[in-house]
Amino acid sequence: MKTKPSSKSVLASPKRIYLFDVCNTLFDSNTTFDFIHFHLKKNKSYFRIWSYNLIVKKWSPLFWFLVATNKITRLDLHRRLVVFMLRNTTRVELVNTAELFYKEVLTELRIKKVQDLLHQVKSETLNEVLLVSGSIDPVVQVIADHLGVKYLSSHLAYKHGKVAGFLSKDLIGRKESFVKNYLQNNHVTVITDNYSDRRLLELADERLVVLKNSKSKLAWGDLDATFIMSWES
Repeated sequence: MKTKPSSKSVLASPKRIYLFDVCNTLFDSNTTFDFIHFHLKKNKSYFRIWSYNLIVKKWSPLFWFLVATNKITRLDLHRRLVVFMLRNTTRVELVNTAELFYKEVLTELRIKKVQDLLHQVKSETLNEVLLVSGSIDPVVQVIADHLGVKYLSSHLAYKHGKVAGFLSKDLIGRKESFVKNYLQNNHVTVITDNYSDRRLLELADERLVVLKNSKSKLAWGDLDATFIMSWES
């Protein structure tokens, strides 16, 4: 495994920190979008399902309008609009649905090679494993509970106990600012597939990048990392 030289005193603290992304790293899923679609179907919210499809399906003119707008505004409007569909739902409802989502959907979408690595490093006493995900908190909480690890995630905003329809905290593209304490005086390994995590990867002592296919390696350019071929057994 290729290692970046570091001025951090690893000898002063033998603790090894493993920061795992979730979407398309541990599971072959964009868990925010897939969970929200699952939640709408479970609740038979037919109008919202129709609206969801208009936002995320490539046959929809709205999808392509949002793509163009995203490039101008640098905002993920698809995600913002889909998250808005959870408005007026309680967190308890979402956690309950997330449990079903995990059992009925995510267990079939596990990326075995990466999950095996997670369980291996978790079993070693001096290691600490943390999920660091841009996905929404009810989903990541349930995933972390099932894997027996801690987590940091994006957070839904709540008003009077119900989802307000937007995020109060968003980790996407900003994960390094939320894990500063872990990056200090520890030996840190980051495992992700997400190009928006590049800054976090560059700050790590060890970098493991999960690839969906052989061509996806090209996007990482000259990044000094170990690449995990997720499609290989």
